Amino acid sequence: MPRSSSQSPAQEEIEALRREAYDAGYAAAMEAIREYAAAAGNKTVAKPRETDKVLRAKPVKGEVDWAELSREHIARYPKIRTRLAE
Repeated sequence: MPRSSSQSPAQEEIEALRREAYDAGYAAAMEAIREYAAAAGNKTVAKPRETDKVLRAKPVKGEVDWAELSREHIARYPKIRTRLAE
């Protein structure tokens, strides 16, 4: 980040430390990825599927109780209710 005349020496030092920490974290993450890839070798985690086959959801049979579906999702995902209340 170029030096701004509005930055104090302390802000510049903080920015330098932030960049250094980011670079170190990025380097560590990339090293972990390289080690994982080397250890995995040619093993695949997931089997590739045919690219020309399109997966589609099956239509729902009968009526959907939207109120019950909403209650079920709110009970299952309480953070949604918190965010909606904001």
